[in-house]
Amino acid sequence: MPNKNKEISEYLESSKTAVLATVDSNNNPNIRTIGGFGVNDITIYFSTAKKSKKVEEIEGNNNVSLLFEHENQERSKFVNIEVKGIAEEVKGEDQFDEGLKYIAKRRPELKLAGDTHNIYRVVPKEIKVLDFSKEKPEERIQKIEF
Repeated sequence: MPNKNKEISEYLESSKTAVLATVDSNNNPNIRTIGGFGVNDITIYFSTAKKSKKVEEIEGNNNVSLLFEHENQERSKFVNIEVKGIAEEVKGEDQFDEGLKYIAKRRPELKLAGDTHNIYRVVPKEIKVLDFSKEKPEERIQKIEF
């Protein structure tokens, strides 16, 4: 599956934004668009302010989902990718810098520091690819479990 991982990685990397889904303490879902993310193969790093609701929600339940979708796609060629996994806060300066490297590659203008921001790593448990270019409806959704 290395070629598939490469295709997925390239799609994630070329996405301008991602949609992050978390749940709050009442198990209500919350989604929001994020731009501060980076990709290493199929591992995703994202940042958020330490005082954000995302931090509180991830501390309560670190199962997350990220949706990547390119803008202005033609319907017949529409593709999106959902990544489900566990969000783990990167700890220590070396791991923070590692995550920051991938985020800064995409968004060098972001100013992130360990005292004001958290960086999370999401290693996929499942990736779902939706591809409308596939002729048969049953071939349009591909799930990859890890």
